[in-house]
Amino acid sequence: PQDNAQHMNNAGPSDELHDRPSKLARIQSSRPVTIYVKKSEERVYSALCLTKLTLDGLKEEVAAKYSIPKNMPVKLYKRTRKGLLIHMDTRMVDQFQDEDDFLVEVNFQNKEGIF
Repeated sequence: PQDNAQHMNNAGPSDELHDRPSKLARIQSSRPVTIYVKKSEERVYSALCLTKLTLDGLKEEVAAKYSIPKNMPVKLYKRTRKGLLIHMDTRMVDQFQDEDDFLVEVNFQNKEGIF
C-alpha cells in the first residue's frame, strides 16, 4: 500500500493537465468580437459584432451594414500605418481585438458592381 501511495504522488494532477487540450484556447478561438467601422464621410462609428472571425464573416457583416448584396464584397484590404495596402485573409481577421476601429471605403471595380 505504501508504494501505491507514493506512485500517486508522483503522477499528480499536473501530469493530467498537460495531456489535455486547454479549454481557454478553444474559448478564445470562437469568441465574438465587436469592431467599429465608418466611412470617411460619416461622423459616427457603427459597431459590427463578428461571431465568425473569418474573412467571409467580415464580408457578410460589412455587406449587411452597408446594404450590399452578400456576394458583392469580393476583396477586402487593410491599409497599414506605413501606407501599405494588404489583401486581407482569415488569419488577419482572426487577430481582431474587441473595439478595433476601421475606416471603410467602398469601391465599385466595374459596371457589374463588384467591390
